Amino acid sequence: MNEKELYKQLCISEPDIPLFLQYWWMEAASVGKTWDVFVYRSANGEIVAAMPFQIIKRLGMKFIVQPELTPHGGIWMHPSLLGKNRLHNEKTVFTYFIDRLDRLRPTAFLMSFHGNLTNWLPFYWRGFEQTTRYTYVIDDISNPQAVFDRFAPYKRGRFRKSLKQGAGTRISTNVDPHQFAQLHRRLIESRRGRHYFTTQAVVESVVAAAVERSSGAVVEAVDADGRTLAAIFVVWNSNCGYLLLTADNASQNIDATTLATFEAIKFLSGRTRSFDFEGSMVCGIEHSYRNLGARQTPYFRITRSYNPILRMLNIRRLK
Repeated sequence: MNEKELYKQLCISEPDIPLFLQYWWMEAASVGKTWDVFVYRSANGEIVAAMPFQIIKRLGMKFIVQPELTPHGGIWMHPSLLGKNRLHNEKTVFTYFIDRLDRLRPTAFLMSFHGNLTNWLPFYWRGFEQTTRYTYVIDDISNPQAVFDRFAPYKRGRFRKSLKQGAGTRISTNVDPHQFAQLHRRLIESRRGRHYFTTQAVVESVVAAAVERSSGAVVEAVDADGRTLAAIFVVWNSNCGYLLLTADNASQNIDATTLATFEAIKFLSGRTRSFDFEGSMVCGIEHSYRNLGARQTPYFRITRSYNPILRMLNIRRLK
């Protein structure tokens, strides 16, 4: 049994493996591409850590990355390794995975790690670089009214004004992946001529896989005539819900994205504990998420160029 087959079994038996590291997610988000996984075993042979990754090839070069539409990748470690000896265990596990990467001989490595990873020293010692990035998280969504009360005053005002103008929302958990992918693309391209860079096949694959597992839903904000002003796709597990895809074409008088997002939070309040906006480093988007009462949360983007020529370039542009 190869490591991917072992990992598939592991994901069934270990529910705490993060959503975006799950076997089914890697399969869905890697449609048309190749992915693999390294596993680490304890002394008694049990798998206690894993690092899934996607392999993409460009111009004869091989890159280790996280899949498209996957906000973070990284390493899962069994809770038994995260106690008082955590730093020692992280050094051991990370060094093992780095050795495996070296033997794989990629051109470059680029991956954003889940915010639970706060120690990247073993990577630093081996020549990797790190950039701190930020997302925004609402830690407790069990009481949607309390979440709304933490919105900035102007956000609450625009929300109420949008409702007065006849705007509303609708939720679909029985989603046609192709129709949603087309809607998402249309909304983005219709807003000031923006280009659409997301691979349609990946959108459809991820949406289909999440909906099949009752872990995905589309929330739309609509005008008084029922026309879609904004559409978002959220995914979740028992720990957290994520704002994965969002697009809007609303007027400045209607805050359609906030309407849809708050409806998603209400929908998820009985299904998961927290909500992650999968925040943006773009100033305007960051400002909007912050004013919805979310907490700024750092995570690491870790990179390394194994190619001496690429080492002189900014490999962050390759993804």
